[in-house]
Amino acid sequence: MLAEVIAWGLKPAFVTGDSWYASAENLEYIKHYELGFLFGIEKIAQSP
Repeated sequence: MLAEVIAWGLKPAFVTGDSWYASAENLEYIKHYELGFLFGIEKIAQSP
């Protein structure tokens, strides 16, 4: 969907989403387009 929006000639400043879409692969994809992103996360992993 992001590629489609950019193909329309729109370039959002930020992409937002919930934790369902906050995978490393998705974030790298957004970074490829040089866009900012803000995603919710369920919890932060703690160091042992």
